[in-house]
Amino acid sequence: MSKKENKSLKRVPPEAEIIGRNLRDLRLERNLSRREVAGLLDVSFQQVQKYETGQNRFPLDRLYKLKHYFDVSYERFFEGVDPNNSGYETSLSAKDKDVYAVYMELVRLNNTALKKKICQVVHILVS
Repeated sequence: MSKKENKSLKRVPPEAEIIGRNLRDLRLERNLSRREVAGLLDVSFQQVQKYETGQNRFPLDRLYKLKHYFDVSYERFFEGVDPNNSGYETSLSAKDKDVYAVYMELVRLNNTALKKKICQVVHILVS
């Protein structure tokens, strides 16, 4: 499979642009460069740029780091995303749909302490 064909198979949710814009806003509010955010995430500044423009989606472990670094709620990253009008779930495999459903429920969870504990458990499990 060529690189071009592989790229065409890569699915990025339409919400990635909104989430990326919210990351960019947070970064600029704190007068941080892309390089500084990249250092925190252990990625290149080009990767941060791709996150901010919605070209690539965020892995959950990186979203977790950003949430704690910026000391904001997960909702801050999802401001402007309409969970009831997402075209993303239609392009997912059955396994990914389950992950997406859990993810969206986590975003909607109002109990911050419980949400934090769930995220800590997930972080431990993926480490």
